[in-house]
Amino acid sequence: MSATQFRALTRWMENPTVRMQPKFVLTSSIVLPRRLSSAEGTQGSGALHSDSWDGYPRSLHALLKHVCDKQVDRLVFLSGDEHVGCDATITVRRRRDGRSARFRSVHCPALYAPYPFANSIPADFKFPDKFDFDDAESGDSYRCTVEAEFHGASDGFAIVSARDDGSLRVSFR
Repeated sequence: MSATQFRALTRWMENPTVRMQPKFVLTSSIVLPRRLSSAEGTQGSGALHSDSWDGYPRSLHALLKHVCDKQVDRLVFLSGDEHVGCDATITVRRRRDGRSARFRSVHCPALYAPYPFANSIPADFKFPDKFDFDDAESGDSYRCTVEAEFHGASDGFAIVSARDDGSLRVSFR
């Protein structure tokens, strides 16, 4: 994503008029959990084989840092490129002072996926997962924790319902 796009996204996340509303970001690629090839790659070399967010660690870390630093509430990323249902809860914590934020990444299965070789399976991902990253500009260090539930690799769809109390209900069909 370009710097201009990233600034527009983060400004929208911070907009006080949407602070208490659910914020849905649609992205073709899964935000988290990371693919095993990225999570277990030596010094980030596994990221070279991923076109998901984990394949672009600088962009992913900038996003996670922003969500944590600005404590963006009620944020949900919706995606579907992996063709497998997944509901992940992500917590990002700044080590210096314990500031943290929590958000969701909901990945929808394919409506119709007749070629199994093109579909991911839960074994392709690292979950649960914990990883650390540093921000060179501020010198801050962060820890990201990912809990995920997968819902098969068959054809289907996800239903996501935002409730008035800020909670989110996700079901896979």
